[in-house]
Amino acid sequence: MRVKKVIVEKAEPIQRIAATYPDVLERLAARRKGRPEVIDVGRIVPDLPLHPEVEKVAQEHFKESLVWSPRPDGKLVAEFKKLAAEYVEGRIGRKLDRFSALTPIPGVKQGFFHLFLLYLEAKERVFLPDPAFPFFRQAVFSAKGEAVPYSLHARTDYLPNLEALESLRGEASKVFVLNYPHSPTGAAADRSFFERAVVWASRKNVLLANDFTYGELYYDQAPSVPLLSIPKASKAAVEFFSFTHTFNLPSPKLGLAAGKREVVENLEAYLLSLGLYPSNFSLRLGIELLRRRKEIIAYHNQVLAERKKIVSDGLTRLGWNFWRPKGGCFVWVEVPSRAGSVAFARKMLRKTGVLVYPGNYFGEAGEGHFRLSSAVPTDKLVSVFVRLQSVFASGRKTFRLFEKKEKQSA
Repeated sequence: MRVKKVIVEKAEPIQRIAATYPDVLERLAARRKGRPEVIDVGRIVPDLPLHPEVEKVAQEHFKESLVWSPRPDGKLVAEFKKLAAEYVEGRIGRKLDRFSALTPIPGVKQGFFHLFLLYLEAKERVFLPDPAFPFFRQAVFSAKGEAVPYSLHARTDYLPNLEALESLRGEASKVFVLNYPHSPTGAAADRSFFERAVVWASRKNVLLANDFTYGELYYDQAPSVPLLSIPKASKAAVEFFSFTHTFNLPSPKLGLAAGKREVVENLEAYLLSLGLYPSNFSLRLGIELLRRRKEIIAYHNQVLAERKKIVSDGLTRLGWNFWRPKGGCFVWVEVPSRAGSVAFARKMLRKTGVLVYPGNYFGEAGEGHFRLSSAVPTDKLVSVFVRLQSVFASGRKTFRLFEKKEKQSA
């Protein structure tokens, strides 16, 4: 029997997703045989241990096969939502209003991806930050929408110019994505900006969607403000919270969507229909993490503060310019030469074995910078700057922070 080879053409969304620079750099790193170990300070992977009581619960419930439960247990869902509501209300400083709802989700990425699938028709526009995590762009492509980037700059504290969005040509946007605290820069939005954004979105009939993944990672200043802390923001907005980075839970993926009632309820129903709703095992872990949230967050931020000092001191000694992070676990650094961000990242990898993410991985506006993560064991982070100092210490010694109002020299 003769069978002809079947040729399947890739759909447009997958054709628009090319190999990324970090993928290329990681392949190069894998070929570094006989050289010092590569230290990856590009990725953001939780590296701290689970709370002992949470780990104990995980082991007990894994044995009970809760991880394989086909349908979520109603009592666990209700308990999770009760504790999640207490957490959100504690962060926004008031009770959730009647316009609000919340639901567990299988991670923030899945939350955004299915939000776009639910609400975007073909070619409908989504405003996306630039620089930003590339997943947003890829998720919009997958939903057959049109990604419209808006540039963020140090001179405006990496906050969007809402007035400039008025002048963008084409049909109105349907969703306006925010990401504060911001990856890759570590910038944060204040109440004043969020108030203006809520008014702007309601006037334009645009859904605001804020990625609050790094909202509980902060250093020596007050925690970042959630978008939902603005009164009646849930009339126009939905916000996504991550358990991966907030509670150092790399697996299973778990998050929380809160805000505009009909959007959150539609998202919950959609995840249930697809069998993607978090398992009972995930919900049980989430409940234990929420019960111990204050203790866990305080410990994580103590470690992050120590690492931030290592990074800040190391960059200062090198004389490299960087933006002082207000949240998250990364630092946004200016390339200390005339080389492009990819060329400098390759040079750093080749000469020191330190892998960083080049700025243009996050969009055109990220060119000329690179992102350095502190989600790395502290001893390895110290080794990073020992290596960088040995190679780049002869560079220029001028040092400044990318702050609009506050500058420092050393």
